Amino acid sequence: MIPSTHKGKGLVSARYLSGASMFIGEFNDGGELQGLRKDVKGGYDIEVPADTRWLVCFYGDSQAISWWEELKLEPKSTSCTVQVRSAQPQRPGAVEAKLICK
Repeated sequence: MIPSTHKGKGLVSARYLSGASMFIGEFNDGGELQGLRKDVKGGYDIEVPADTRWLVCFYGDSQAISWWEELKLEPKSTSCTVQVRSAQPQRPGAVEAKLICK
């Protein structure tokens, strides 16, 4: 955790995206959504409710690095799917993730 008074700069070494999940509630405050997971060619889909607030991407083998992206979903959305797929063969272990809402 970086102190609120931190005035420095830092670098985080590059890591491949290793997973993604959806959260509700406040930033970094739990509330991970557990949806129906369906294995598909090259990865998996997770069905989650449309009241999802955060798309969280995890980086590296230990998933110690995460990026929380606050979502601005269309009010008419009724369901969302997180699509996680294997990345290019030249990046073994890396994945790509995107959110699709209907």
